Amino acid sequence: MVPSDTVDAGEGTDTLFANADEDFDFTNAQLSSFETLRFYQGSADQNIAILSDNANEIQTYTGNASQTNTLQVESTTSANNIDLSQKTFNSRVEKTIINSNFAIASELIGNDQTQDTINRLRCQMIRSRDLMVMIF
Repeated sequence: MVPSDTVDAGEGTDTLFANADEDFDFTNAQLSSFETLRFYQGSADQNIAILSDNANEIQTYTGNASQTNTLQVESTTSANNIDLSQKTFNSRVEKTIINSNFAIASELIGNDQTQDTINRLRCQMIRSRDLMVMIF
């Protein structure tokens, strides 16, 4: 699989495994039916970028226990709400970066298990950990 493929994992419990000691950008890929995203268990810190459609679908993010892992989520027009609050982050997925480049984004929610950075063009509500900001 290359980062621009179309992959439907189908039925069952499926894991997208970034199996190389490098950063991955899956924002050009069409991914569906993955329940887990797993970072590589190598020697370097790793960043993985995915689309909001995928971030909303994936339930568990598993990192490398000895490295710092960062999940970057890019908004799409079809998933203008990004909610990571009910997701499970295991083994050193320490940072999430949420980028909303669309004025239609209405709600961006981080996770209390990670250090959140939320970048937005314009949205109505941002919630990171226990902090909520309303924009009028």
